[in-house]
Amino acid sequence: MNNTNIQNTINQMEDEIRTFISFLYIHNPFYNSLINNFELDFISTDDSKKYQVYIENKFKIKVDIDFAIEVFRDNKKILFFYIIHEILHVIFQHSSRKKECYDSKKWDAATDLAIELTIKADKTLEKLIDIPPKEIVIVYEENNVVSAEEIYKKVKITENDSENKSPSECEKNKNNKKQLCNHGSWNKENDIDENAINEILVKADNASKLAGKKTPDTFNELIKNILKPTAKLLPFLNKLIQSYKKTSFTYKRGDRRYLYNNLIVPSSIKNIKHFELLFYVDTSLSMNIKDINKILSEIIHLLKTLNTFKLEIIYSDTSIKKKIVITEKDTINFNDILEVSGRGGTDLGELFEKDISNYDVVIIYSDFYISDFDFQGIKKLSINNTILNVYSEENINKKAVKELNHVLSL
Repeated sequence: MNNTNIQNTINQMEDEIRTFISFLYIHNPFYNSLINNFELDFISTDDSKKYQVYIENKFKIKVDIDFAIEVFRDNKKILFFYIIHEILHVIFQHSSRKKECYDSKKWDAATDLAIELTIKADKTLEKLIDIPPKEIVIVYEENNVVSAEEIYKKVKITENDSENKSPSECEKNKNNKKQLCNHGSWNKENDIDENAINEILVKADNASKLAGKKTPDTFNELIKNILKPTAKLLPFLNKLIQSYKKTSFTYKRGDRRYLYNNLIVPSSIKNIKHFELLFYVDTSLSMNIKDINKILSEIIHLLKTLNTFKLEIIYSDTSIKKKIVITEKDTINFNDILEVSGRGGTDLGELFEKDISNYDVVIIYSDFYISDFDFQGIKKLSINNTILNVYSEENINKKAVKELNHVLSL
């Protein structure tokens, strides 16, 4: 095949892949969001000829050109399978989860089967993707989606028996596209950080929810654990909110229980204050992104729980980089909340310039590696305002935290 024909076929493949991804955007935004984190690259190298489909530089999926063209011409749905297959290996962190005591071939088979069951469990993917036959026979009685570790305990593998087949049968099988089971390209240096994986999953979950779609069941427990609130913000705030609940009396709807005595008494009503919160999130480079995600998950939990509120979130490093203002009347874009801005140094100066007197509580989340000026500024703010200082236990300025009032560990 000449270069022009090869390029034309590559262009056709790319068009078909874009159509596939666009279809997912409408019908299955969860998987669309997952795929959009990765870059697809068709190449022809010694590695590509050996591994055919593999991950390089964390977010790049390398596909051998000759292999891709052969698969594409035979069945484009199988090419879609290989793309999703490789992405799910990364998302499920199958490389880093492999224990030293595991048999490599058996672990490869278990992880492949975990992905196959995940695809089969999704009705949209099952229609768009064809799963090729395997190079090995996997004996596995279960048919539901479970972890690769559970499958590993139960799976048995045997080589395909081709010795007793006629030459024509062997040739026929040779031409069939076989599911790859060679994960020799797995390199832990190419593993994506767990925090980055969590961020990808949460964004995909939000994309699904915003589109009014259901997140695949396989991922629900993973995302639930990622977003599980760990701090004590809600009990703290509920206690404060209760202090604003007062009982008043009104004649607008008077209590007429004593009409027989010609007496009408006022009815009691509860005054529930419109609660206003300010979250100041330190997004400087010294802050662990995993810890930032924890506080943002805690904020999302509060938004889902509190009924009467106005909440402002500030993302700041040396200056305020992003603001989000939300009330109970707004449609909440969780994806926007989880998108972190900043990652430079730390300077709380703009917080001190802000009029915070209207807020019932100001929550400052930081590691508190701050200047003496900022430290004194927080203490000064605390004199006339309810300030709650929140920190992560992993990496903090212990001396500063010890001297601050109203401190909560995340």
